[in-house]
Amino acid sequence: TPEFLADFSMNSLADIVAYAPNMQIDMLDSSADANPAFLSGSDLRDTRVRVRGLSASTALDFFEAGIAIDTYNTERLELSSGPNSILFGFGSAGGLVNIATKRAQLTRSFLGWRTQAGQWRFNRHEIDINQIILPGKLALRLNGLLQNGGGWRQWDFNDSSRGAVSLRALPWKNTTVIGTM
Repeated sequence: TPEFLADFSMNSLADIVAYAPNMQIDMLDSSADANPAFLSGSDLRDTRVRVRGLSASTALDFFEAGIAIDTYNTERLELSSGPNSILFGFGSAGGLVNIATKRAQLTRSFLGWRTQAGQWRFNRHEIDINQIILPGKLALRLNGLLQNGGGWRQWDFNDSSRGAVSLRALPWKNTTVIGTM
């Protein structure tokens, strides 16, 4: 839930997996070949996940994703472990980790701000704005992230600036159109 993510200051998929049962980050330590992370460069953008030793798939709103997952626009996380995920989707034998992004809400307007600071001049600022344009008919939600994070080595940094937009329209009584970008 968004409250759980905020309470434990989780910023990435790697942070989330630390609190999930039977899940761990796949560091390619079970591979029999030479260290592939070293051979292909250590700048791996995506986070690979294992569930009980088997590789799991990662999805963003049920679309397979190989991008780095950040929680600035994450509403909730769904874990579908085991071979059951193969029967009802595209998941691996280990399971499926689905990240549900934040969507515009027609119920209320709000503004949220989150700031985080840490060692090595780490600072992170998130903004979450939901605005009702036409009551009960049209809403817009904007999410933004600005992060600067350094390390004890010159090349050890994690800077990021991202944005996400969601639009929800209710043109007819039983029809909802949601667009995200």
